[in-house]
This record gives sequence, structure tokens and C-alpha cells, in this order.
Amino acid sequence: MKCFESLFTFVIIALTLIGCDPAAKPITIYDNATIYTCEDALPHAESMVVQDGKILYIGDSEGAQQYKNKGSLIDMQGKTILPGMIESHIHLAASGLLRSADMLPLGDMTLAEVQAKLKHYLNEHPGVTHILGMGYDLNALGLPQGVLPTARDLDEVSNEIPILLLDEGGHSSWANSKALSNAKVDENTPDPDPGVSFFVRNPENNQPTGYIYEKASFFMLGSFPILNAERVASGILEMLNKLSQMGFTGVFDAGGFFDIEYEALSRIQEEGNLNFYYQKSNIADTKKPASENLEKLKMLDKKYSKGQLYCNVYKLFEDGTIEVETAALIAPYSSSGKIANTYITDEQAIEHAATALKGGYAIHTHAIGDKAQRAILNAYLKTKDINPGLSRTIAHNQVFEPEALNKYGEMKNILTCQSTPSWTRPSAVTVTKEKLGEERFGQQYLWGQLIAGGINVTFGSDFPANPFEAINPFYQIACAVIRGMDEHYFPPKEAGVTVEQAVKAYTINGARQMMIAHITGSLSAGKYADFIVLDRDIMTINPQDIAATQVEQTYFHGRLVQQL
Repeated sequence: MKCFESLFTFVIIALTLIGCDPAAKPITIYDNATIYTCEDALPHAESMVVQDGKILYIGDSEGAQQYKNKGSLIDMQGKTILPGMIESHIHLAASGLLRSADMLPLGDMTLAEVQAKLKHYLNEHPGVTHILGMGYDLNALGLPQGVLPTARDLDEVSNEIPILLLDEGGHSSWANSKALSNAKVDENTPDPDPGVSFFVRNPENNQPTGYIYEKASFFMLGSFPILNAERVASGILEMLNKLSQMGFTGVFDAGGFFDIEYEALSRIQEEGNLNFYYQKSNIADTKKPASENLEKLKMLDKKYSKGQLYCNVYKLFEDGTIEVETAALIAPYSSSGKIANTYITDEQAIEHAATALKGGYAIHTHAIGDKAQRAILNAYLKTKDINPGLSRTIAHNQVFEPEALNKYGEMKNILTCQSTPSWTRPSAVTVTKEKLGEERFGQQYLWGQLIAGGINVTFGSDFPANPFEAINPFYQIACAVIRGMDEHYFPPKEAGVTVEQAVKAYTINGARQMMIAHITGSLSAGKYADFIVLDRDIMTINPQDIAATQVEQTYFHGRLVQQL
């Protein structure tokens, strides 16, 4: 018996020593590289040592010498290495669902051009049972100010199959008569949230005209034959693969249409195909009590959170978009005189924020207009002492309210400003200035000022409320940087950022927003080896050339998951 105990003790000690021995598992040394770590203590490095998916060492080549006889050496030949990119605001699972439903992409088209494209699609696909499309711009349809498209316009394409088109921001939609009929929407159908989520109606008979706002569009989507978990999972995987090719290793999903998206994501996770940190939010139904929304989030978290899939963010909407004049502004729209209010009261915003935070969940709020931003900033200020370790994010932040910079400063250790740089392209200047007027135009997207104040700023695409090409982080980085170089690009110039700041907005800052900065987002010893290899050094080239950057390799947990 004593001999057996001695042998058992020896085996345990031996196994312990093996586990502590750096040579016990394969080591890979990436040497002679141009590494940007996104770590302030060590911004640059030339050598990185990876073992068991984590960074064992990062620094100069001399420091890596101790490992060179213990593993494989890869000469990077000066190639640029960055941390993996983190997409801070995308509706990825929803876009996967739409992709599985053969969503037809639209764009800046006139009404006649939209009709022509749909007719061409029907001619090319004579057996289709429905048409779903997304991406039209209400302001590009060529209709008079205040006039909306109707079901009759799409009936000219077909009144035999249902047609539903989502606008470029996903905040309004346009249906033909067959789609309204299939969804059983008529003069007696109640609006989901009158004045916020509703069916535009003919004032003479209350019949729906075919134009729809906000969540009422999702009600319409539910009548289409698209809710199949296997197909949705396939659509999501296709999207994830494309993001991996672009260099992403982390995703914040800002919410979707249906709970089947969670089932599809769980399937991908269970099958070992989720090479991402994936955080999915649940959009609160503000017609229901905050406590009821919290219970649903807890259920989703318990049922689906596993591995790198986190269902732990409470999502709110304060308003809509500038384009369709549903973004809440303190003063009326300059173009139409329309007054747009927030979707929820100030008291409701505080209640939802407090409930989520007390329940142990981060909160992420859509706010585009200055009135919406003011409302959620005030709600966050009222609740700033509740679970301060939880992330608070304001998404989009287009028009800044007068005290926004000061309020952000009061919460700089807990609050993130999320935004999309491509929305500041010169092509957006004319329409935006017409909607907002000169003074408010100069108060948009103040990233540079926030960063100067120590605020966490993150960048993301908001796809599919943006074209697919806008997902490319290097395109977005270029937009943000060029804005700071050219006073005529999209004023104010001082709101632009440096390349280093833009890269951090896509890496370590995104990790802070997702509450995973302790394991990823930058390259330092002890963190996971989530990194990308580029075909150029974006820190030294002309910013105009950044958008063309190619990701040659993407690594997640030290494994090569994509190669150009």
C-alpha cells in the first residue's frame, strides 16, 4: 500500500512539473515583425512567443532568444502585426438570417430604379415565392418632401407574391399589398407602439399605406418563410467567415429580429465553429416592464452563453435615424420643421438602465439625435454607481447635445462612445446639413474631442444598416483619419483621429466595451494570441491607402483561422 501511495505521489508531482514547464507544449516564435500591441506600456515589439493559445512573451528579439531552441521560429520578414479587430456594433445574426432568405441588396436608387431592379429580379428568378430587399434610401427615391412610397408602387412590380423592403438603416420598411395581406395587417391591426413603431395609414379609412416604421417591420418579416435554424446558422457562418477574412476576432451583435438567431449561434458554438468572441445583446421591448425584459435576458444568458458566446447585454433604443427624421432632436428638423421625440420617457430610460445594471448586465443604447443622447447620458449619470464594473455604451452618437462632452467626462471610466466613421464621408454633408442646419451640423460625431478627454471610443459598421463594404475596418479607419486631415471632408476637423487612435477603437477599446479586455484586444503576455498579419504598415503609409489594406492571416487563440 505504501509503495502504491509513493508511486501515486511521484506521478502527481511529475504531472505538476510538466504542466509548469514552458517546454511541455509547442512554442511558436514570431520574430522580425513590426508589431503594434495597442498596449501603452509597450506600444511596439518585434518578437512574440505563443504557447497553448496565449502570448508567453512579447518584446524585442533579444528577449525572445531564450525560447528559440524550444519551439518553431517564423521569420515575419518585417510584416505588420496588429491585435485582432473587434466589431463594436453590427447586426450579424440578423444579417445572417436575411442572407439565408436571399435578401436583395438595394442602394441609393430612385423609385423607378427600385421598381426596375425588382422586375429584373423577378424575370431572372421566375419561381420565387417572395422578395426581401434592403438598402434603399428614402431621400434618394425622388419623392416630394414628406411624401412616402406606398404599397401600390410595389404592386406595380407584383401583387401576386409578397414584397418587403427594409431601408438602409433598418428603421423603416416598405411593403406591397400581398405582404400586408399575408401578415394580416389591415385597418383593424393595432400598431405595436403608436407613434414609434407603426403602420402609416390613410387618414380617411385607416387602411395601411404600405410604409412601416421600426419594430412593425419585424412583425412583417415574421410572415415570410425565413425562420429555419439550420439555414440561419449557415447564413451566420457565411458572415463570420467574411469577417474573419477582414481580420475580426471579436463581434458585438447589437440585436436582431427573432430568437431563432440565438439557437443558430448556439449551434455554431456547439459544433466548434465559433472562432470569435461573440457578444449578443437582446433588444428590450419597452412596452413591457423593465423587470420582464431582464427576466428574458437572464433566460437567454442561462440557455445560450457558453465558451466564447456571451448573451449578456441589455439593448435600448432612444430614437431612430436622421434620414427618416425619427432621430430625436432638441429643436425641430431644419428641413421640415418636424419635431421628433425619444421613444421612451426619461423616467423609463432610468428604470431600464437601473434594472439591467442591478441585474448584472451591461447596457447598450442606440442614440442618434441630441435629445436622445441627452436622455441616455442623464440616465447613465443617475445610475453610474450601480455595478460600475459593467459596461455602458451609447451607440452611434451622431448629434452631440451641448453638455455631452462634460457628461462623458464624468463617466469616462465606465462609458463607451460607439460610432461609425464612414457616416462622415463628404457625400453625407449636403443631406445632413439640410436636416440639421449649420450649427447642429458642427456638433456631429465628436470622436477626437472625446478621445482627448480620455473617453473610450469604439468603431463599427452597423451592418446591414450600412453597405457590406463598410464592415472592412481599414475602410472605416481611413474615413476616421482622413476626417482629421481635411477640414472640408466632414467638419469639424478636430473630431478626426490618428491612425493609432482608430486602431485602438477597433481593438483594445472594443474589448473594453465587451468587457473582455483582460483576455484580448491588445498583445501582451498572458492574453490570448488573437492577432492579424497585414500586407502593409498602416501606421506609416498615406492614410488614403489604408482602405486597401489586405489581411494576410488571422489568428484566434494562437490558431491560424484565415489565410489570404
